[in-house]
Amino acid sequence: MRVGGKRRALIPPSVGYVNENLKPIPDEFGPRRSLLSHANEPLIFEVQLLKVL
Repeated sequence: MRVGGKRRALIPPSVGYVNENLKPIPDEFGPRRSLLSHANEPLIFEVQLLKVL
């Protein structure tokens, strides 16, 4: 990937959500209920390469 390039990663819920008993990190992230309501949805990460060191 070149500088400025973007990639999108789609993580299935079976891999992205390990355990319902885990608490949000950090604790003040938001209500746990709102996180668990999305537990059956995939996680989408978009990464952009800003600089190569």
